[in-house]
Amino acid sequence: MFNSANPKNKIKILHSLNIVFWNANGVRNRSADIRNFLEEHSPDIFLIQETKLRPEINFCIPNYDVYRTDRPQRNNAPTQGGGTGILIKKSLPHHHIPTPQLHFVEATAVSLNLTNKEPFTLTSIYIPPDTDPTLYTLDLETLIQLGPNPTICGDFNAQQQNWGSLINTTRGKELVRFTQVLGMEILAPPSPTRFGFTPATILDLSVIKYFILSFSIISLPELYSDHNPVKLTFQLKFTTLHNSVTTHTDWTIFQNYLKNQIDYRPFKVLFLPRSDSPIALQALTDSPGGLRLCHWLTFEQKQLLKPYIMVGYPDSEFLSGSPQTEVHNLRVMCFIL
Repeated sequence: MFNSANPKNKIKILHSLNIVFWNANGVRNRSADIRNFLEEHSPDIFLIQETKLRPEINFCIPNYDVYRTDRPQRNNAPTQGGGTGILIKKSLPHHHIPTPQLHFVEATAVSLNLTNKEPFTLTSIYIPPDTDPTLYTLDLETLIQLGPNPTICGDFNAQQQNWGSLINTTRGKELVRFTQVLGMEILAPPSPTRFGFTPATILDLSVIKYFILSFSIISLPELYSDHNPVKLTFQLKFTTLHNSVTTHTDWTIFQNYLKNQIDYRPFKVLFLPRSDSPIALQALTDSPGGLRLCHWLTFEQKQLLKPYIMVGYPDSEFLSGSPQTEVHNLRVMCFIL
């Protein structure tokens, strides 16, 4: 409204695709931490599990498009659990994929359509610990059919010694069996991702298919949750179109807007000397309808100051026909600003 923009499109060449996925255990009170993390690490795509958001709660991050799948509220529960989301840079060509009907897992998916590259499907997944440890693979099969080159990242709540866990759970064994049958690969960081009362373990994984690229994956000891964020980097050269916008503020238009739209009435406050601060508080709170003049002023002094305080006349108008010296001294004594 007050700014004139001069957009300039710039082509930027990138040599890696940075993906971070993280079980946040609730994002509503972590927006500032998430923003700081994104500013520092600048991931291209940020996948979140356990967002714990209700549909009426707004969640947005500058420079990122946000897609989310909130868990339906169960039996009027006072708190919301589960939920997944994806934050993807606005400069990346992509589109949201509607979440299919799932029975055991929660997920949000997007299709990334890089220039001169095959599209691939990226899914943020959360498998609640109380789901069936074998039947959840039916939902995995649904998710890998959403689009080409599927990459599924998130909290699988599965443990297997193959990726560094201390124990083998039923869900972990089933995940290994499932990926072997379908020719998929499980990517896991070399250090734990989940910490708590039980021994630290690796629950946050990525499952990929038909995605033959050099990669690195690490657990980052950052953010506040019982899970570390996991950074997955693919060595992939691609280009993006960045909008570099220069803005110019028209201050004349802004001033006219303030003048015409805002009813501004300066309010003059009468302050007592600092040594009389209890009296000042009393003077400010005695009258429910407004300020009272200081009780220690004479009637004549109050009459001199009252128009200035209550109406706020400019000095020249207020002082005309008044004993200027006395008014000035009273204003100094009372710290009238």
